[in-house]
Amino acid sequence: RESRYEIFSHGLRVGDLTTIFSHTVHNDRKALRFESKTRVRADLLVFAVAYDSHETAVVTEQGTVSYRRTDRRKGKPPTAT
Repeated sequence: RESRYEIFSHGLRVGDLTTIFSHTVHNDRKALRFESKTRVRADLLVFAVAYDSHETAVVTEQGTVSYRRTDRRKGKPPTAT
């Protein structure tokens, strides 16, 4: 299932967010996969913001078994956790 959202700041659209939930299998067990993608671009008179983020997680009845996040701010190299 996919959901899409628009991100606004002070009445201006500055970005978007997409989330995806899907069923998957992890170690022969049912699991839920979550994915989130965020993109923000704001070029204002006083400052500019550029941000991209991508998160993925796999969750089973026992809890979170996998999580990864990468993000990039204003052209800096991506960071991952």
